[in-house]
Amino acid sequence: PNMKTSDLNSPITAEQLNENMYKKFGQRVNFEKYTREDLENYRNLLRTKMYQKEVNSNFNSLLTDESYQRDKYMMNMLNFLSNPMFLLPKIY
Repeated sequence: PNMKTSDLNSPITAEQLNENMYKKFGQRVNFEKYTREDLENYRNLLRTKMYQKEVNSNFNSLLTDESYQRDKYMMNMLNFLSNPMFLLPKIY
């Protein structure tokens, strides 16, 4: 389907992010069952895990490392969801 200019103004939802993750990695996350603190802690854990992998790997191997790519996608999702402009009922 073609993108419409109205799509640019549509807010991104947790459901859309989850659907994209499912399409890429075959996994979904029920964000509503976690507190904001839980999600921030997991984001920090992922950040440390990714840093360690980045230090011990070469760039090309990271491009093909599915677990690294999944973790990176998840961390980006968590960064997005922790933005105060994005409202999730159970997080705030």
